[in-house]
Amino acid sequence: MKKLLFAVVAMAAMAMATSCSNEMAEIIPAGESVVSFHINAPEVATRAEFGDGTQANDLYYAVYLWDTKTNTSSIVGKISKIDKTAPEYIAIDATVEFKLVNGNTYSILFWAENSASVATIDWLNKTMTYNPTTANVETYDAFWAYVEPFRVTGRIDDKPVELYRPFAQVNIGTADFEDAVNAGTTIANAGIALTTGNTLDLVSGEVSGEVTTTYVPTALPTEEFPIVGYKYMSMNYVLVGASKHLVELTFNYNDGAEREYSRTYNNVPVRRNYRTNIYGNLLTEDASYKISIKPNVVVDPEYDYNADDK
Repeated sequence: MKKLLFAVVAMAAMAMATSCSNEMAEIIPAGESVVSFHINAPEVATRAEFGDGTQANDLYYAVYLWDTKTNTSSIVGKISKIDKTAPEYIAIDATVEFKLVNGNTYSILFWAENSASVATIDWLNKTMTYNPTTANVETYDAFWAYVEPFRVTGRIDDKPVELYRPFAQVNIGTADFEDAVNAGTTIANAGIALTTGNTLDLVSGEVSGEVTTTYVPTALPTEEFPIVGYKYMSMNYVLVGASKHLVELTFNYNDGAEREYSRTYNNVPVRRNYRTNIYGNLLTEDASYKISIKPNVVVDPEYDYNADDK
């Protein structure tokens, strides 16, 4: 009898503990809570060098309220812009605060760009369409991040959010620029053409569409090529996916007058947030070239391509 009574009492205590635990987990304070995010773009250099991301200095965001039963979302208020208030570029380091209603579920989309960007954001459908037209335009650069749906149950302080570039950066450099000049041809403008996607799903990161884009040749960059010893010919941001894939790329260049030239390279590896460098003796006959793809500035030997060995 004692054993039975003890068991009943123990079970009742467990039930009470479980009930209290569940009730405590569901207790959410009424009203609003402050939710703050620490925005950082780790790929952005701290110095204003060519192609290092410091041109993406306007930060926009949209807050979405979710209906968790229908899995649909709506934008809360208007699209907001955070202006640069310090010498540092806003995309490098910023803290963003919101007041959100407790008990609701939200997601947030961040997008950093330059005012001269050619990206079009569909905030409602959370997509970006990219329409580049000209080569060697640093202000095409951009960064983004999507914060997955989260439920507000109280204050959240400095939740880290990292913004990443949705593009591959394609650089072209040549070692025989002076040889071309000595042979009677000075190249004044350069660009590229290739077929890639043009629409980015800002939630999943998937790239869709297939368009052939010509980055019209413009004046050569005056900065140093990422690999020492080569003349910088062209730098372009190309919309591609998160995994490596191979493209056919045409290098177009001219002397600024009537002479136009082009060379086509097959199986060029490109990947989002990576730098693809095409370099070698590109202007003279018997041209040889190498290709490397780098995350940040770290060489990944798997992607080195030496045409002389083929």
